[in-house]
Parts: sequence; C-alpha cells; structure tokens
Amino acid sequence: MRLAPNTKGAGGCLGGRGPLARAAAPAASSSFSSSSSPRRLRHPRSRAPPPATSTVTAKDLGAGTDPPVLLTVAVAGGAGVLRRGRQHRIATTSEAGYIDVPGGRVWFRSIGNGDGVPLLCLHGGPGFPHDYLEELEGLADRRRVVFYDQLGCGKSDRPGDTSLWQVDRFVEELAVVREALGLERLHLFGSSWGGMLALQYVLDRRPPLMSLVLSSSPASCRRWTEDCTELLAAFPETVRDTIRRHEAHRFTGCLEYSAAILPYYKRHVCRLDPWPDGLERSFAGVNQQIYEYMAGPSEFAIVGTLRDWDVSDRLGEIDVPTLITCGEHDELRPAHAKEMQRRIANAELEVFPGASHVTMAEVPEAYRERLNEFFDRVELSSRT
Repeated sequence: MRLAPNTKGAGGCLGGRGPLARAAAPAASSSFSSSSSPRRLRHPRSRAPPPATSTVTAKDLGAGTDPPVLLTVAVAGGAGVLRRGRQHRIATTSEAGYIDVPGGRVWFRSIGNGDGVPLLCLHGGPGFPHDYLEELEGLADRRRVVFYDQLGCGKSDRPGDTSLWQVDRFVEELAVVREALGLERLHLFGSSWGGMLALQYVLDRRPPLMSLVLSSSPASCRRWTEDCTELLAAFPETVRDTIRRHEAHRFTGCLEYSAAILPYYKRHVCRLDPWPDGLERSFAGVNQQIYEYMAGPSEFAIVGTLRDWDVSDRLGEIDVPTLITCGEHDELRPAHAKEMQRRIANAELEVFPGASHVTMAEVPEAYRERLNEFFDRVELSSRT
C-alpha cells in the first residue's frame, strides 16, 4: 500500500512538521499564569469531558496541599474512588481526566490495574501528543499504564504564553502529575523528547524510580542535529537543496517543503505503510508553536531553546535500572544510544532490526515483550 498524503497535522521525531501537514491549530488564548504555584482552574465550557460511563469530579481535591490539584476523572469499568494526598488513586481499570499543573490543565489517561509496578509514559515533541504510544496499552494486562498530553498539545490546555515552554516547567509538570495520580512506585518511560524530559527529571530531582526507559531519546541536541544531517545527506542533492532553501527563507509551511522531507520521515521516523492511526492522531494534535520555539523548523535544524541541551556528561549520575531502545534506522542513531549506555552504569541497550523512530508502533509485539521482560526482572530484583 502507498502512504497517503497526511493533511491532518504536523509532527516528527522530536515533534516537528508532519510530512504533508500544515501548521497545527492555533493555540487557544489563555490567562494562565506561568508562576510556580498552579492556579485553580475551571473547566472551559467549550470543552466537553472525555466520554465515559460516569464522571467523578473533585473540585476541592488537594485543598491545603502544595501544590493544589484539580482532578476531574472519567471512569469506566467501575466506581471511582478519590482520596486526598498521596492516596487519591482511582480504584478502577480505566480512567481519564484533567490535572491542574503550572500554566493550565493536562489531560491524562490510565488503564489497567495489574499487580506490577505502574508505568508512566512521556510522549515526544515538544508538543507531539501521546497517541502514537498507544501500542504500550498492551502492557496494561500486568500493570497500570498512564499517559498524559503535556501542556500545550493533544487534549490538554493550549496557553499561548511562550514563557511556559521551558524544560524546568515540564519537569515540574511531570512531578505534579506523578503526585496527583499517587504514583509513588513507578517505571518511567520517555519517547524521544519525552526521554529528554525523563533524563532532566531524574538528574535534577533524584526521584525514587523502579526503572527508566529511554526510547529513541538523545542525550545531546547538538549530536542529534549532526546525526540527522548525516542521514539527510543520503538523499538526492535536489531534495537537500529544497530543504535548505525553504529553511533559509523560513518557508517551512509550504507543500514543496513538506514533500521534500516526506522521504526522510518514511525512512527514519516511521517505516510502516500506511502509518498507524495513533501516529496520525498525534500529527493532528501537535502544537507547532511549542516545537518551533523549543526545537526549530525541522529535525535538521535544532535552533530553538533546546539547541544547547546536553546531559551527556551527567549520565553517570543515574543510578536506577535503565533500558535504552532505538531502531536500526532511527534518527537516534544506534551509535549515540550505545554511547549513552556506556555512560549509564549497568544500562541495557536494545536495537530493533528494521525499525526506525517509533519502534513501539513499528514492532509492537517485540517491543512490549522486551519491556515486560525488563520490568519483571527489575521488580523481581527489588524483592530479593
């Protein structure tokens, strides 16, 4: 089958423009504050709650705590139970709702309630929502699996304040989500930018974790750019000239540019044909403003606020069991992943043959099998 032109949205390995996609929907206007203390928010009347069999709302949940939390939960498969403090986990197999974080509300979804330690998943971008990770739902037969759309994309609020798009704020957002959902023990999974966020969280906050999974995530944006440039060099000169010309003139919103980068995406981002629905939904829900502010116009030109991000020299500080994964044809080159493995004590590396950047979508069964094996072994070790 031939890949149909994608006219739904935009995206890429770290977020970026979709191959045949235009700009994302404009960010909604907002009066959210960028202060460190999140504000109590009301649900916009224009936003309908996620469909569910019943809804539990705790408007005062978190009153008297720091930070305060607003949690609205759509419950399926059983009654919802909300408790204050660290105990307000929902006793059900499926839940979804909104959590108050610095700058607005983020939407989350949680499935499964097995005996295994929960898994919290961080999507890529910045600004590329979680949908493409949906194959990880297959892990929910053994444990609770939690996804959330980071502020500014997907079903979460979309404030227009660019001061919110800082790594430190995303780290605080992650900490608030974890606290709100009562995830005292967890495996932390990060895909692409999500792994960068996980690295920053682990290095700066030293949180208790059962394990860390870095899925196609770089430790250095400078090296990422160099590797992407090398991958692009394998394409015809006419393609490279078109890309360079459009980026030089900032004409990255036109169809000619999108057509020029499409072969790169099909080779190094997702090699499936057609692309999975979850990946298409992520393209449709992307926030291009965040991506361009933090990264840049494309995968090949990281010129935003992340351009100098590099934690390579700090990887030796990580002391939790770590699994690094990437695809054979990944933008996160296996050599880069191997170097990260070398720097993290006792880290494991899995390179999936034939896959590229969204390995969990390209080889879902093999990917889930590897993660389950890793999680089970880590949990068993923690009990002995």
